[in-house]
Amino acid sequence: MKKLDQLQRIKADTAATCIQAAFRGYSSHMDFVLTICDVIICQSTARRWLARRAILHRLQEKEIEHYCATKIQVRWRSYVQDRRRFIIVYTGLTVFQSLVRGMIERKRMAHIRSSRVLEESNTIMRNESMATIVLQRWWRSKVAKQIRVHTVAATSIQS
Repeated sequence: MKKLDQLQRIKADTAATCIQAAFRGYSSHMDFVLTICDVIICQSTARRWLARRAILHRLQEKEIEHYCATKIQVRWRSYVQDRRRFIIVYTGLTVFQSLVRGMIERKRMAHIRSSRVLEESNTIMRNESMATIVLQRWWRSKVAKQIRVHTVAATSIQS
């Protein structure tokens, strides 16, 4: 009987060892699974935080871009308004200058007619008149080009 008890005891020990090994394996596997779950949760939290931070950064960049674009528009519109005022004043001064020069020229012509040096003065007048016309043409084309350049620049900035 002793042998039978010994065999039963060995069998029970072997079964207990097998059960313990299975339980330890299961317990280790569950610890591993829970650790993986914890890692996944930590990664998810970190990624979510990084995504929020990136979105806030993008929003701040867009706000800065909007602020800068607004400043550029304000400056440009102010420049265009000042330029229009300048053109109005410049045009008025040109008209006034033309009237004064016309008056001076009429007085001069009256004097030339009365002094009987008409032929010489006609030649001088034609030369001066041509020079004046050439200068006026050059100046007006320059102003027109500047206006075109500013208009094109404004269009490209605003588009």
